[in-house]
Parts: sequence; C-alpha cells; structure tokens
Amino acid sequence: MGEFDQAEFKRFVLESGVVGIFPKEKQLKSKRMSNWYVNWRDVTNDPALLYILAEYVINFATDKGIAGKIFYGVPEGATKIGVAMNHILGQEILKAPGQMLDSIELSDIAEDIIEQTGRLNPNCYIGYPADTPAKELALLTQHVLSTKNKFASEKLIMPMFRQVTKTHGDEKDQHSYVGKPEGRTVLVINGPWAKENNFEDLFGITGTEIVGIVYTDIAEGVIEKKYAPDDVEVFYADGGTLILNNPSGVVEVEDVTTTGGSAIKKAYELRQADIKVEGVIGVTNRTELTPIPGLDDPEVVAAFKKIYQHATGLEYIGAMGVSDAFDHMGIPYHAMITAPEFLPEAVKASDKCPELVKAIEREFKTYGLQSLKLGVE
Repeated sequence: MGEFDQAEFKRFVLESGVVGIFPKEKQLKSKRMSNWYVNWRDVTNDPALLYILAEYVINFATDKGIAGKIFYGVPEGATKIGVAMNHILGQEILKAPGQMLDSIELSDIAEDIIEQTGRLNPNCYIGYPADTPAKELALLTQHVLSTKNKFASEKLIMPMFRQVTKTHGDEKDQHSYVGKPEGRTVLVINGPWAKENNFEDLFGITGTEIVGIVYTDIAEGVIEKKYAPDDVEVFYADGGTLILNNPSGVVEVEDVTTTGGSAIKKAYELRQADIKVEGVIGVTNRTELTPIPGLDDPEVVAAFKKIYQHATGLEYIGAMGVSDAFDHMGIPYHAMITAPEFLPEAVKASDKCPELVKAIEREFKTYGLQSLKLGVE
C-alpha cells in the first residue's frame, strides 16, 4: 500500500478504457440520456486489474482517514471492488497482531473451497442466487485463487450474476451477469435455497463447462445431487457472511456516481440495519446534480425524494450536489476523480466530431454541477 496518486489514477482510468464516447445517446440508470459513459466492467472482470483498482481505492481511503474498516461495494457495479478491498486489507491486517477484519473468516472458507475443488482446475467460481452470500463468497474464492496464482493464468476471470438484469447503458452490458462465466466453472450455491428451488438452467450457460457444485450453509448430504450430470462433483462448505457491523464502521464504495440515488438508498438501508456508515467513496463521479424536479423522469424524482426524506428527515425541494445530499445525512462523500478531471482528455483521445462534443457540453449545462468546456471549436 502507498499514497494515493491522482495523476497516476487518472492515467489508469484513461488507459483502461472505462470511459466511452458514443455518437448515439444511451440511457443511464438515472434515465438521463448521455453521449458518454463510465463502465468499470472490463476492469472488474479481470482479477489482476481489479486488484490494482482495489489498491487505488484503499490508498485513497487511507489518505482520507477512512481505511482499516469494512468496505461495502454498492450493488452491482462495485460489489467486486468491495470484496477485493476487504480481502487485500485482510491480508495486510494479518501482518499486524491484534487487528482483524471479519473478511478474514470468509477468506478461510474460500481457502477451503479452493482446497476441495482445486483438482478440478476451474477457470472460475460463480455464486447463486445473486441475493445470497453465495455471490460474495464465490467472488472472494475467485479473488483468493487469482492472488495465490499471482494472476498468472489468462483464463482467470471474475464472473458474477446480477440480482436484476441490467437494462440501461451500453447494449453489450445488458445481461443478467457482470462478467460472464467461461470455461471450467464451479457453482457456489446457497444450500437452503437449492433445497427448495430449481437451478437446472445454470448448466446451459453458453461457453461454460460446469465441473463442480459447492453447496453452502447446509449439512452434507441434505441436498441430493439435483440436476447435475454424473461427472459433476458435489462439495460442501460453510456459508459465511461479510459481517458489516464492524465497530470501526463501514465505508461504502460506488463505482460510478451520477445522481447519488443508489448510494444514498444503500446508506439508508445500512443505517436501518444498525450499521454505522463512516463514509462513501465514489471511484468516478460524473459531477451531476441529484434528480431535477420538472426535468428528470418523474418516477426517478419521486423515488429520490422519498429516500432523501427518509435518510435525512428533510424535504427535498430541489437538485443539489451529491456530496451535499450526503452531508445532510451526516456522511462524508469523497470522489476519487471527477468528470472535469478526466473527460476532456477522454474526449480528445476519442477524436469525435465537434457536434458530439457540443452535445456533451450541453449535458453538463443541463445536469452538471458546473458547465464544462471540452476545448473543441
């Protein structure tokens, strides 16, 4: 670990291809239409790049005085980032006697899964269903395996099912997963769920060969070998869960901040569960206002107004900066990098026509915290 270098992080953002400039507008999760997009999919699907990104976020958190806590990735985009950060910090904290993160217990379970299934030589582990701890456990298992192998295998990936199929953004992202499982795959299935439900469809994912099933949170032998071909081996493991109510607090991590709605909603839900939220980190911030009454989609405005009022006890009377909304919750928000800091160079490198550049400038005039000149006449 080291100090956070924003210039270096900016290069990482630009060189990783997470910023897209599109001739045709695309709808964001906020239902705003935009000619530019930030998507960390390719980075978080690659274990080596995910590790680098997680270290950047840890260094940033350290600089802001909010490291050494449990990190919670806002679903779905930042889930992998949070898992990787907690694993990396767990490894670091193991070197400091007397300190421990709850994620270390999960790492022990992941190590057990790898020991049981390693002889199958899997390319990836994927958890199911997506709304159970099996998802995070599979991600952690994949991350542990990748770090043990020092990211030596090009076949290693970080697949993850979504709780809800994505319907916004780039068409190639509109799937039921963030990172498609490929090759020799081990399913990590929540045992109590599997006892009552059918998951036969998972064996038909194109491009995968299911070589094993790990049932979690259920006694060995309780589940019969459902749906699996005879050559698919079955294993059992503890379920585990990432214990979020760490005494030192939880820090949310969001991959892309637009209106702040998702992160504010999750912070409120964590508080309702008596979990202390110490801060929020936006990996990339589009530098936009919260939903604008009379301009943004009425359903989006109504949903934001409701969660804002629940979270702050205040009436939502107009748009504001995302950091201001979090201030009203008493939670500090920190952006690692903002659109004015990286977008001009991304637009310049894309060599798009002046009309498209002007369209992006108009977006900032309408939705941005500030106007943005991209330097194209």
